[in-house]
Amino acid sequence: MLFGKKRTRKNRFKKRPRSGQPGAGAKRLLTVVSGCLAVGAFSALLVMAHALFTQADYYRAKQLPLSGNQRLSARTVLAQAELALGVQILHLNLGVVQGRLLAHPWIASAQVSREIPNTLRVTVREHHPLAIMDMQMGRRYLLNAEGRLFKQWDATDPGNLPVVTGLGYRDLPMEAETGTKPFRAVLSLLTETGAWEALALSKIEADPETGLTLVVAHSGQEIRMGYGHYPEKLSRLVALKKRLKDGNIMHDFASIDVSDLERIVVAPIG
Repeated sequence: MLFGKKRTRKNRFKKRPRSGQPGAGAKRLLTVVSGCLAVGAFSALLVMAHALFTQADYYRAKQLPLSGNQRLSARTVLAQAELALGVQILHLNLGVVQGRLLAHPWIASAQVSREIPNTLRVTVREHHPLAIMDMQMGRRYLLNAEGRLFKQWDATDPGNLPVVTGLGYRDLPMEAETGTKPFRAVLSLLTETGAWEALALSKIEADPETGLTLVVAHSGQEIRMGYGHYPEKLSRLVALKKRLKDGNIMHDFASIDVSDLERIVVAPIG
């Protein structure tokens, strides 16, 4: 009879070795808690330091230099920005202050900057009105050099600007569009020639077919400019008026037509 080797059975009740020394888990927990407390204390210290730093009197505005304003007074601009001497300059949100300035209808652009330790510098650019646009339903708006209606006209605004008639809301530029031909003609005349100042204009009449007709203030004389070539036409007009005056040829006239570069038509009064 053959006998095989006897199998050795594992002792299921043998104690397994412990993973660590007694109290290791508690030590790890204590380390984590201590680290959290240290981070919290450091964060609180930073917050306190920031508060002391930003609220210190050393950083309160002692100067508010303002530039670029012409029509608007310094008091009006600073009130619009809600700025005053003594404001904490490090605590201010400059973007918010700039937004307040741009909310004023006469301010086209604005910039606000800090100069450590105690200065806030404000720079604005105002709209430059070229004319008063007489739109439908009797509403009037101020037109700037960019071709934008930036403000509804009221009695406190300049009243010596030429009034543009014959245009409606559909003539105005929309987004990428440049506006209709009559609107572009008005803008070209006002920006390229300064005609309203040279001729003391009271009105600019825009017509889709015939172009622009200018009306001189006080005399009511009409100057038909048509479309395009406004600098050349204005030069010819000024030279003609001088010639008529110096040569004692015609003391007054009802209208002058310079719409055609090849000829000038003068209509005497009566």
